[in-house]
Amino acid sequence: MNGYVRDTAILRDLPLGVMALGTIPKRSFVQRQGERGGTVSFLGVHFEAGAWLCADDDGVVIADNPLS
Repeated sequence: MNGYVRDTAILRDLPLGVMALGTIPKRSFVQRQGERGGTVSFLGVHFEAGAWLCADDDGVVIADNPLS
């Protein structure tokens, strides 16, 4: 997440890794339309559509194929 998240107790129980810049208790009232299938770039890393992002408590790895 190239941003901040809230409700981390709920995010912790999801079956996916969530890595964000930080947490914030205040809800955002900005309503934006999302996009699918594009390239996302931040912190010098380019995330291409179809790439696999694998995360755990120690960090994040991006791969072209699923990791076993």
